Amino acid sequence: MQLKFRAWHESYEIMGKVVKIDLLSDNPNEHRFEMLTVDDEIIDCVPEDVVLMQSSGLNDKYGNDIYTKDILKVILPLRSIIGVVEFVRGAFIFRSRNEVYTLYEIFEEVEAGLASFEVLGNEFENLDILKRTC
Repeated sequence: MQLKFRAWHESYEIMGKVVKIDLLSDNPNEHRFEMLTVDDEIIDCVPEDVVLMQSSGLNDKYGNDIYTKDILKVILPLRSIIGVVEFVRGAFIFRSRNEVYTLYEIFEEVEAGLASFEVLGNEFENLDILKRTC
């Protein structure tokens, strides 16, 4: 699996693909990220400016990458669940209002043809989805 990241720039309130991470310096003040905006502009960022999100390596039913902070709809035979992807203690998890699963538990159900999931948005640009459903 190739590591992929995206970032939410808190000051500019934009989401972008992370194209470079520079953490080699011993001085944390010299750590930098470069993110690519939807307008193909590269922005130089410091860690304090952004919320970094890692790809889980999984895709939804439409082929969209699933990242931490994504809002997912899990479609099961008798019900649907909406929640958020998080990275906790080395594992990607799906947390809804009342339930917590590892993302890979759900993916096993998808692989068996018993469930599907789709990305509805993310916590930063689509918080209204969570407020309505969770």
